[in-house]
Amino acid sequence: MIGMGPRGSYALENLISTLVDHQEAPDVQLLLFEATGNFGNGQVYDTQQTNDNWLNVSERALELQGRKSLIYKGIELPGFPSYHQWADFDQGKASTDIDVYPPRAKLGVYLQERCQSLIEPLAAN
Repeated sequence: MIGMGPRGSYALENLISTLVDHQEAPDVQLLLFEATGNFGNGQVYDTQQTNDNWLNVSERALELQGRKSLIYKGIELPGFPSYHQWADFDQGKASTDIDVYPPRAKLGVYLQERCQSLIEPLAAN
C-alpha cells in the first residue's frame, strides 16, 4: 500500500477486517510505504509540529469510531478506542459549552497510535 497516512491506515483497517471475515482467503503479504515515515498520521497530522496548528474541526465533531479487536490467521489484533474515548472527551457536555479545537499534532498522535496497534502485531508474525 502506498501512502500510509490517515486514509491509507483506514484502508488497511478495512482490508484486515475483510480478511478476518474471509479466513479461508489465501495469505496476504503487505508492503506499506509512507514518504514522511509518519505511519498513520502522514504529513498533515505530523506529531512534531507546533501545537499552534489547530484543526478546523472541533473536538466534539471528531467522531472517529473505535476498532474492535480482531483475530486474523491466529494473530490477535487489539481493539482501539474511539477518538473521544482516547482523548477523554466528555460527549455529554452541554451543546452550549465552548468548543475546543485541538492541535493537529494531538490528532496525529491518535492516528499514529491507532495505526501502530494494527501494524505491530502483524509485523511481529
